[in-house]
Amino acid sequence: MSTPELIFLAIAALAAGTINGLLGYGFSSLMVPTGLLLTPVRLLNPALVLIELPLNTGAALIHRRRIPGLWRELRPFALALLPGIALGALILLGLPAPLLKLVCYGLLLPLVLLQIFARPPAPRPAEFRARTGFGFATGLFYGLTTISGPTLALYAHRRGYAKDDARAALSILRAMESLIAFIFFTSLGLFTAQGLRLALTLLPAALMGLWAGHTLATRVEDGRFRRLALHFNLLAVAVGLVRALGAA
Repeated sequence: MSTPELIFLAIAALAAGTINGLLGYGFSSLMVPTGLLLTPVRLLNPALVLIELPLNTGAALIHRRRIPGLWRELRPFALALLPGIALGALILLGLPAPLLKLVCYGLLLPLVLLQIFARPPAPRPAEFRARTGFGFATGLFYGLTTISGPTLALYAHRRGYAKDDARAALSILRAMESLIAFIFFTSLGLFTAQGLRLALTLLPAALMGLWAGHTLATRVEDGRFRRLALHFNLLAVAVGLVRALGAA
């Protein structure tokens, strides 16, 4: 990978880390569409898991005082992440590379469009079945694409969390999913020396962004920042899907 490409990915990691620090999610939602323009899926996704493990753990530690009050409700969601991530990782391992990129973009496009244009459902208490369903779906998408922001955001809205509780809950679940994915990716041999070098190159920029996003969280209106990130995601996914279709 050339130096200009690494600089481009580092800038994307800084921006994605800022979004994650501000909203409690969104790192992979920005990094995957952008990174896939330059990087194969099986190199990018494991590298992002290595980055997100300390990133999400740090975000959860920021909200550690809220964990005891939220954990009982989040536990079914967290347990359902296990089979979802396992299935997603197996699909990631088994599909041919060109088809895998096409599948990733094909899944990302409706998720981004749904978040931009669909009216979210009215908040209501989340039943056990809903929590486990959201957990499995989130794990499946994360294991395959390392993206979980759309389903996590939908769950947080459905639950009707206040702003700080939403950011804390999403940070806790993101830390859980990155740890589970790390375990499964390790067992499947998806981590490589090249992926580790990429992760170590991008991690400082991602951590700087996390700090900046957390600092901005009290000063910037979440909705405006979130809309900007989603429209950027839509552009990146559309460009990547066109390129993937051309290469298929």
